[in-house]
Amino acid sequence: SGSRQQGTSQSQSRQQSSTAGASGGYHISAALRDKYLQTLELMPGKTYTQAELKVAWRKMAFKTHPDRGGSAAAFSAVKEAYVALK
Repeated sequence: SGSRQQGTSQSQSRQQSSTAGASGGYHISAALRDKYLQTLELMPGKTYTQAELKVAWRKMAFKTHPDRGGSAAAFSAVKEAYVALK
């Protein structure tokens, strides 16, 4: 029973850390959030679901990836924006 409780607490910890961004666990300024949204070609000031952020990330990842004619710097900025917002 002790190992089951430990496994449950580890699972809960992973769930909390994976949803911390969505629930506002990481606080970024409104200006920085808007900048990240613009990087993903989304409208600043609007709230987006995880699914909407992922769709925007994939679109911009394909658009900016160095293997598809983009630059490493642009791709890096898109990845940073997505990670910060999710």
